[in-house]
Amino acid sequence: MGTSAVWLAADRTSPYQFFQYWMNVADADIERFLLQLTLLPVDECHAIAAAHAEAPHQRAGQRRLAREITTIVHGAEATAAAQEASAVLFGGSPAGASAQALEFLASEVPTSPFAAGVTLAAALAATPLASSLSDARRTIAQGAASVNGGVVPEDRPLTESDLLHNRWLLLRKGKRNYHLLDAASR
Repeated sequence: MGTSAVWLAADRTSPYQFFQYWMNVADADIERFLLQLTLLPVDECHAIAAAHAEAPHQRAGQRRLAREITTIVHGAEATAAAQEASAVLFGGSPAGASAQALEFLASEVPTSPFAAGVTLAAALAATPLASSLSDARRTIAQGAASVNGGVVPEDRPLTESDLLHNRWLLLRKGKRNYHLLDAASR
C-alpha cells in the first residue's frame, strides 16, 4: 500500500495496513479527521485532540483515530487483531496474541514453513534474517534474536510446543526485523 491511497476493501488494504495508515496521520490532522471521519461527539473529538497536543509522543490521538475508523470500516474484531499485530511488531510479546493477529502478521512480514527439530541458528539461517549459519550464531550470541519474544539458545531445537496457536512461530532479529514460521504451510 502506498501512502497516497488507502482502500476500504480488506483485499486492497488489509485491516492491519488500514489501522497503520491512521496511526501515521500527522499530529496537525488528528482533530480534523476525528471530527470528519468518526462517529464520536464533537466535544469528545476536541478533548482527544487537546490531550494529544499535550503529549503527542504518546500518539493517543492517532491510536484513537485508528481504532475508531478501523472499527467503522472493518469491525471491532479486526480492529482488535490489528492493534495486537501492531503491538507485536512494535516490541510487544506475541505470546498472548490472537490467531487473527498472527494471521495479520503473516500478511505483513515474510513467512516460510515451520520445520520441527531445527535449531534457532539453522532457522534464522534459512530466512533473510541471517546470511549464513555463522551470521545466525553471531546474532544469537549478541542477544539480538528471539523466538516468540523470548530468548532461546542457538542449539535448542524448535519444537511444536513453541508454536503459537499450534501454527505460528515468530522469529525476530534486532528490534524491527521479523520472520514468521507457519506450521500449516509444511
